[in-house]
Amino acid sequence: MRPFVVAAVISAALPWVVSCAADDATFVPLDPCERRVADAADAIEPDDQVALMDEAIFLCDDLTGIVTAVAEHPGLLGVDTVTFLGRRCARTEQAAVATSPVCTDPLVRAATTGPADDGEGPVGYLGLALDDTEVLIVPDADTPFIDGRPQAISAIVDLAVIEGCAALLTERDRWSARVGDDDVGQEASVYARHANDLATYLGCG
Repeated sequence: MRPFVVAAVISAALPWVVSCAADDATFVPLDPCERRVADAADAIEPDDQVALMDEAIFLCDDLTGIVTAVAEHPGLLGVDTVTFLGRRCARTEQAAVATSPVCTDPLVRAATTGPADDGEGPVGYLGLALDDTEVLIVPDADTPFIDGRPQAISAIVDLAVIEGCAALLTERDRWSARVGDDDVGQEASVYARHANDLATYLGCG
């Protein structure tokens, strides 16, 4: 376990020494990462929940660990886990959190891309197509957005985390095959490029 340098986390850990003695240990997660996520799920105030999730980000050894822990508490974040982590890691003022293995994971860094403005009003997602051209994708009935980016982008990231390289490459190829479609060609090219970039990050063949 890495040395714990976040003061708030140290102080927050103390009550658990008492609670473990008083409660049935079978109901208390032993892993610090899982325990902090469980604390966040039980928190009532949003500020407390965010602070506890920051602690969980620091304590979790890797991205898979925190994704798995969050999956035990459906509805905790309101968005997919990687999207939340990308946003939170970019905004935290705690250096220990920002430089943690979770925040420095390539998939989390790839999820930090924010919304873009085309200069004329519409706000959307500015992505790169396979031919390196910039494409502005705006939300509409056929292109739902989650937390400032197309749902398809979040789905690609989740797929990479949960199912790994084979599923990610299949998704890349599926979008690549739609690049020639008149209705979705440019968007498909952006999604294929995003999946390909993630595959490169992960070292997928």
